[in-house]
Amino acid sequence: MKLSVVSASLLALAGAVSSAHAQFGWAVTTESRLVHFSLSAPSETILSSSITGLRQSNGVTPDAFGNIYELTSFNGQLYGLDGHANFYSINGLSGQATFISNAFAPAGFDAGLAYDPFTGKFRFVSDAGENVQIGLNGAVTNGNATYYAPGDANFGASTVFNGLAIDSDFGTGFALDSATDTLAITFDPNFEEFFTVGSLGFDITGLGSLDILNGALFAALSGDASLSSLYSIDSTTGAATLIGDFGTGVTGLVLTQSAAVPEPSTYGLIGAAALAGLIVLRRRNNRRA
Repeated sequence: MKLSVVSASLLALAGAVSSAHAQFGWAVTTESRLVHFSLSAPSETILSSSITGLRQSNGVTPDAFGNIYELTSFNGQLYGLDGHANFYSINGLSGQATFISNAFAPAGFDAGLAYDPFTGKFRFVSDAGENVQIGLNGAVTNGNATYYAPGDANFGASTVFNGLAIDSDFGTGFALDSATDTLAITFDPNFEEFFTVGSLGFDITGLGSLDILNGALFAALSGDASLSSLYSIDSTTGAATLIGDFGTGVTGLVLTQSAAVPEPSTYGLIGAAALAGLIVLRRRNNRRA
């Protein structure tokens, strides 16, 4: 099969764009905005929209001042919990939240939320030791409290979790502990027993979120409970390495392999490639004439 010059130019460009911008993320800010960004430049927003459709604790009355405090995804769809523990699906382009349920009332203030492909449910852990499963329909199943394993460096200490990520290949769970400023890990399918991996390297607050992409951990962390930065996290030592600042506070983080919409600069590149292809094609036609 022969490709036209224009098609070949566009395919080559698509490959270049894909390799140059391979990882992206969604973040919920403390200003109740949903932002889409490249992991290499978290402060440069590709797409931003206000989150709408949130409800008060009764699950009915609109809440104009609400915010999503935990964010995760399944099969390309964003899901989140607000401050009333209302559970929503969220449109990544418009920021519109669709109410699913308000089936539980967590005791904790900070928490982590992640999808577990081995159970087909979302896992919720909190700074109060809570351990809850949430179905796609919003149905809730309470589990036993989280704890540090006997013999662990933090055995006997409370698990004060404010971020959770689950490896979709192995089911391994990772959690941020804002009390010990560490990364924790669990191999327990019930997400009860955790082990300390190691120190993040600095003091963090409860304002944080954790996610995993292709086996690599990333976190939105804050040292002052106001402004957040994006870090890569070493899953074997717990050490956090700064990537860049968000320029705002971030309550939820989701990673993705592809952009939801092309970046503005991409449109220009596509146009340039198409124009170059047309010029070459015209020259060939002129020679034949």
